[in-house]
Amino acid sequence: MRKVSGKCSFKGKGNPSLKILFWNAGGLTQDKFTELKQISYTESPDVIGIVESGASDDNLKYFPFKNYTTFSLQRSRQIVSGIVIFVKNNLIAKPYIKHVMSDSDTLEAFEIRVWKQNMGHRITFVYNPPRNKPDLDCLIQDWNKRSIILGDFNAYSTRWGYRQSCVIGKLMEDFIDSGEIDFIENE
Repeated sequence: MRKVSGKCSFKGKGNPSLKILFWNAGGLTQDKFTELKQISYTESPDVIGIVESGASDDNLKYFPFKNYTTFSLQRSRQIVSGIVIFVKNNLIAKPYIKHVMSDSDTLEAFEIRVWKQNMGHRITFVYNPPRNKPDLDCLIQDWNKRSIILGDFNAYSTRWGYRQSCVIGKLMEDFIDSGEIDFIENE
């Protein structure tokens, strides 16, 4: 495992960069959506992923995003569950549901495969509710060097600055250490 701090983008020699914005909304309200639009106007991300959005068929119409296509994993068991992904209209995008909440595992994972200038990227947005012990294997199916996972895992660990680690934090540590995964944390 390699730990990387700060901003990260998919860019290599001669490859186009892909700008991604991730946000844990804790329930997407009109005020939060207005703030998101302002940030997006300044940053101009290619992909925007929102977890804990509270997305449902009846409320997505209130969150139009000019020049973006909307994809959603509808909320299921919790009122603020659900994931919304916005992708710039000029990009090719295909959504894949990786995991939905169930009785035994309440993890949500929604992947979007995006192509920019014929370069494919796999971006998985994740929400893991507190105290849920998720099966993380679904996140690395079809994993490649153009894959990224962004999410709120509710996984406390001393490795990323908490005073103590929880069971889910230890699970995440093992997951990160088990493969070719670079860990990027907020500063």
